[in-house]
Amino acid sequence: MSTLRLPLPYPVLCLGLGAGLGWALQFLHGPIPYKFDVHYLVGERMVWAFYSARMLIGFWVGISTWPRAWWLRGPLCGFATMLPVVFVSLATPDCGWPCFAVNLASATGVGFLVAGLAFGLTGLHHREGAAGATPRAARAPSPPHTPGRRRRPIAHRESARSAGGSARPAPPGEGDRSAP
Repeated sequence: MSTLRLPLPYPVLCLGLGAGLGWALQFLHGPIPYKFDVHYLVGERMVWAFYSARMLIGFWVGISTWPRAWWLRGPLCGFATMLPVVFVSLATPDCGWPCFAVNLASATGVGFLVAGLAFGLTGLHHREGAAGATPRAARAPSPPHTPGRRRRPIAHRESARSAGGSARPAPPGEGDRSAP
């Protein structure tokens, strides 16, 4: 799978995707100001809590690294970002559980789309460094760490023993020296 090299850091890309998708969703559905106006609340201001929370989903997707898989992190960030705001829907008699469910489902979908599009564009499951970072799968695995003194490979130790020599290498400077 080939990925694009974007000059944007992963969190900025996710923020832009989330803001765009969140803004587009306000034209498809969203809280209707009238549902708050009938309860003597200023509906034009109340709906901005929903809009701003939905547009911030990309920010949370971009800066978080847990869970590591994008297809889990995106929906989780969308759900968690929108959850406090949708409790207002439950308090509104004209809305209730249907609005609660629709807003949470759309936020979960926005999170999934933001994380999926970011993965498709960068090949990264989450932010792993600066812009243009190499995806983890393409990196060479790091060698295992061996604490203490490094030993010679087993093949070299065995050949030294069979030749009648010591398995322990000579210290530096005490090897094969000719007399002056």
